[in-house]
Amino acid sequence: MLSEFAVLGFVVWLLIAGVLEIGRALTVQQLLQHASRTMAREMSRLSLAADLSFTDAFQTREFRRNVLDPGFLVIDTDLLTRCGHADFGEAGHEADLDELFQARPIGNRLLRPLMIADRRGDERMLRYPGALLLRNDTPGVDCDDGSRYGVGIAKLDSGAGTVTWHGVVESHTAPSRGFALEAGGWVDLRVNYPFQSAGLLAAEATGVSDSRTGLENQRLVDADAPLIDEGFSAMQGTLEPSDAEGGVYAGLRGLGRLYSIPDAAGSPRAVRPYRRLLSASAGFRREVFLAASGGTL
Repeated sequence: MLSEFAVLGFVVWLLIAGVLEIGRALTVQQLLQHASRTMAREMSRLSLAADLSFTDAFQTREFRRNVLDPGFLVIDTDLLTRCGHADFGEAGHEADLDELFQARPIGNRLLRPLMIADRRGDERMLRYPGALLLRNDTPGVDCDDGSRYGVGIAKLDSGAGTVTWHGVVESHTAPSRGFALEAGGWVDLRVNYPFQSAGLLAAEATGVSDSRTGLENQRLVDADAPLIDEGFSAMQGTLEPSDAEGGVYAGLRGLGRLYSIPDAAGSPRAVRPYRRLLSASAGFRREVFLAASGGTL
């Protein structure tokens, strides 16, 4: 009876976990697609120099005011204080947080449902998932300067032990369609999201087949396995590990740290959660307005 329950219980748990995670992934993908389309449309309408590259356009004040402000991908205690809002746990915090996002660009408001709760020491924060970065350019005392933290997203290359770094928002432009008007005037924008599961663990092939089933055996991925970073310099910050001992976004690169069933010695093994990089992109041709000498369009 107990053996039957153990087998059926595992199957039921796997089905429930799969249904929940697939449903969450579909929800995230829809939010990403809506956000990417809206931000690409808004970026196509910005009044920017004709020969500007996408990377330079991303750094302009117009982009940060109308499309997405990277300084507000992390909402921490210091930022709330500089903006004159109640801190986490204080009375009126939720209303103040709504007010803070209402004053931000459309991209920040659309990405808010995807943000997670995190902690640095005694400091609580609400942030976009990924690796927590300490910005190289220290913000000033104004609210519009944003948080001193940023977010980078690490993409694991299967089997190579290599991490390729991506921004939350980046260009997805084909070589024949650049952002500059002479290169096509095309806004092809991509939004990235590290999807990680609390109910499923990452596994890798062993290259050894089971003699009974003929199927290749798999092993859980060690959370502390050494990795090689590529393209991290583009993140413009230094890695700030989460204080959490475990969690789906814990660790230096935000890859997560969960614990498996204890081994023969009775010690639990630190492993990585199941992880995929979800992305959504959208493209719009840049709109160009020519003003007549009299000032009318």
